[in-house]
Amino acid sequence: MYRKKLLFVTYCRISPNSQIGVFKRCMRLISQILNDYQIHVLNWGMLPSEDALFARIRPHLTLHQLTGPNDNENGIRELIERIRPDVIINGEGPIAGKLRLTSLIGNSLGIRQIAIENYYGPSLIAEFQVYLPYISKWLLLGLLEEARPHQTFGKVEVVPPLITHDLGPHAGKQDRICILGYDEKTLHSGLQLLERLPRSEKADIFTSAQLIDRVRGVWTPPAQKVEIYILPTDAVLYQGMSQAKFIIGKAGFQQVVEGISLGAPVICQKSGGGIEPFLVPPYLRPYVRFLNNDKDINRIMLDVTVWTTAPPDLPWKTIWTGIKNPLAFAANKLVYLIESFK
Repeated sequence: MYRKKLLFVTYCRISPNSQIGVFKRCMRLISQILNDYQIHVLNWGMLPSEDALFARIRPHLTLHQLTGPNDNENGIRELIERIRPDVIINGEGPIAGKLRLTSLIGNSLGIRQIAIENYYGPSLIAEFQVYLPYISKWLLLGLLEEARPHQTFGKVEVVPPLITHDLGPHAGKQDRICILGYDEKTLHSGLQLLERLPRSEKADIFTSAQLIDRVRGVWTPPAQKVEIYILPTDAVLYQGMSQAKFIIGKAGFQQVVEGISLGAPVICQKSGGGIEPFLVPPYLRPYVRFLNNDKDINRIMLDVTVWTTAPPDLPWKTIWTGIKNPLAFAANKLVYLIESFK
């Protein structure tokens, strides 16, 4: 039986600013459809060999990385012509760089395409389709107004964020602070904020060994109970997020919607890349704050005080009552988009 060939196009960078989210969401979706399709992955940048999910599914993927003289328009065209994919799946909306070039080449070869993107609200759906008319279908990840779990807008499927399936709003009591310190600036801001909180507050810090080693000489853990997790599994990470009164992390859109879907407001540290405040849908903005530098901590301390004394009851955590496995749910919608091509 013929299995369709899918070409996922993505990228992964660690420095100077971590940009691994697009790669990881592709791997999560791929993990659900490995048995149904021939999976090819064209990736720019490093491959995160230490990532547990990628390590598990890597033997089942055909990986492509273009470097040196092949990393150009001719090299991309030759690769796509050699693979002859049935569908190209862009890891994000291909609006710039190598992803845009690959998408344009795919379009010139008549290959149907899907894009995976963030759901910034209904107003931007039309803009996506106007700016990228050759993208036939879209899978958008985010949170809908009124906490609806899913919605279809023509050729666009909107699904919740891809959190681990066996967690949710009841994974634990919201009794701590969660710091997602995977880059130095965000870790620094999280520690600065932690030092200003009452000693009764607990905190979980998720980071890398290299970053925590850098701050050990200049930072002493405060009197609060602090747990440090070094590159934890998704299960451990989402457990911590579900127990948070609020989360501080890099200004990544999926971190925002994941945190809110698990019941926690989110403080976003702007640290190169990431989202701007205007991209947060209006109905989520009451639960999102942005930091540009240390001085901004003063500006948000009133919100932090409210969130730590009386965490808001966010309606989006109820979507996990009806969706037990978000990965399978989103992957099924992706399969529907793939198979709906005539």
